[in-house]
Amino acid sequence: MPLSTSRTAPPGTDPICCRAEEGPIDQPGTPTAPTWFRSALALALLAAGGGAQAAVTCLLSAAPLSFGTYDAARLTPTTASAPISVSCRATSLLDPLTVPFQVALGAGQGGSYAVQAMLGNPSGRLNYGLFTPLGARWGDGSAGTATAGGTVLLPSVLGSLGTALLTVNGVIPAGQRPFAGTYSDTVTITVEF
Repeated sequence: MPLSTSRTAPPGTDPICCRAEEGPIDQPGTPTAPTWFRSALALALLAAGGGAQAAVTCLLSAAPLSFGTYDAARLTPTTASAPISVSCRATSLLDPLTVPFQVALGAGQGGSYAVQAMLGNPSGRLNYGLFTPLGARWGDGSAGTATAGGTVLLPSVLGSLGTALLTVNGVIPAGQRPFAGTYSDTVTITVEF
């Protein structure tokens, strides 16, 4: 019987995760709501404008990334994607009209961008990779990785939110033989404005 994975997250954690087990996965009463790298970041950007100070407030949010079922007999990679959004709000007429940003992702528990790994519970590992919308390995700009970025366009109405979206693409290579269990990883998101 092929192994399968399903994303379940322990309460209070924000991992990338999957669950490998033999047999059916979704059982009544079992939490299956995935959480991946949910983060909220509020920061004020200060900009000088005509001797006065302007502030832009920004918020980072990331939706869960769930790989769903991993079938060890499958000949093609298992893929998933999730959005990361950066939203900003002007609080003064002196604020800039655009807010450029760059997003970096940490290497996770595996400690290496070259071989990112979800660690299994009770044991084992399941290798995966995270990629930018342009297909580069998403990281912090070191070890052959790239960051991804964009620009938030602030609306002309003071106090309104402007939002820019990025998509993180995850890939679990085919041909792995993980032990049955729950697999998860935690990845840190860093945004530079």
